[in-house]
Amino acid sequence: MSAASVGFDGSGNDGCFCWWEPGPMRVTDLYNALFNANIGQLLPKASTIPAALKETLSGFLEAANIRVRGLPIAINPLASDVKGVEAVQRNPGQTSNQFTHVMSIVLNEQTNRVQIVSHNPVFFTLPNPTAVEDRMTSVYQQQLDWYPTPMVSSCLSRVIAHLGGVLCRKTGGVYYLPEMALNRFEPLANALESGQGDLAITITKFTLNPGERSYRLVAQSIRREVEEVLIQVEEGLRSIGKQRQNGRESRTELLAGLADKVKRYEEILGIAMNDLTSAIDRVQQAVDAHSVVEDLAL
Repeated sequence: MSAASVGFDGSGNDGCFCWWEPGPMRVTDLYNALFNANIGQLLPKASTIPAALKETLSGFLEAANIRVRGLPIAINPLASDVKGVEAVQRNPGQTSNQFTHVMSIVLNEQTNRVQIVSHNPVFFTLPNPTAVEDRMTSVYQQQLDWYPTPMVSSCLSRVIAHLGGVLCRKTGGVYYLPEMALNRFEPLANALESGQGDLAITITKFTLNPGERSYRLVAQSIRREVEEVLIQVEEGLRSIGKQRQNGRESRTELLAGLADKVKRYEEILGIAMNDLTSAIDRVQQAVDAHSVVEDLAL
């Protein structure tokens, strides 16, 4: 991890800006780093065998540069007792869709190799099927063993949010982390970088001083985050029919966490954000009212 300090004095008003150059990571490296930091619940789901096979076939077809002529190719699982997938081209007919076989692959569980079951020479030829299977097997194994770059970056964003950070700039993914979170984040960042991969994390520590641009940026960012979440909750209420009990509980939990975050940033920034607190209360009342109306309608 690369770290720099600008007037960092440990006064309690310190924090840092954090960003990273993302890259793929081994599943085991990310797993160990997050579980050692007691935040294993933030792990993304590792690829399953069907998902890895689907991505493998999708990547091959993309590399083969097949001319689809406006007709999409779908990749579907084979029979439930077979670990394999099939690519078909869908041709809408007047009364029903017509499907043309493109290619199918399976996993040989004894050798743990990807094998080509069949392919349609109308779309492409395979002068060396064994070489293609070798490459597919390598890609398949990588899908199982590695998290792709977007998944790693998304996971880091969840870690920052979990530690009380806030996104300050969407372009480039620059986050602010308060001082209280640094003791947890720095060893985690070092653990993530020590694994196999190209992830590079940078933090710049500084003191929040009213009147400075960094202070204004953090204040604007927490306000924007709260407003965006409230809009999402309200739009969710308008778009659903019956609000399930677990839906109400999850929204209530989300709003309670948001209210706590506003209180923390009021302390960090030394300002009152009563308008945000009132807005959270108003949306919570809407969540409650939505449930009452549905109960009366039963």
